[in-house]
Amino acid sequence: MANDVQISVKDEASARAWLSNVVLLNEDYQTAMQEAGQTLEDMENFAEGTVVDDFVDLGSKILNAAKSTYEAINSIAKTVDTVINKTKDFVSEAAGVIGKVISIFG
Repeated sequence: MANDVQISVKDEASARAWLSNVVLLNEDYQTAMQEAGQTLEDMENFAEGTVVDDFVDLGSKILNAAKSTYEAINSIAKTVDTVINKTKDFVSEAAGVIGKVISIFG
């Protein structure tokens, strides 16, 4: 990733809608991948053999990958939420300062 990372929020409502969509998709992804991984791991309950061992191992890998992906996307979502909030706070504070300056000179 570049050292000079920048983000500016052009439209809070659109950013919040995007963020909401990301969170929902991430939760759906997590649920689906957990179910897929667990299903593969459960194969050892009714079968055995080297192929079953491979499927169980694959299920474990899917569960681990799903958890890592979920956590990474969740971290990105939290960062974007923080940026949106800081932008909103900055705009509110700037409007307050500008209002005070106008009242001083007005």
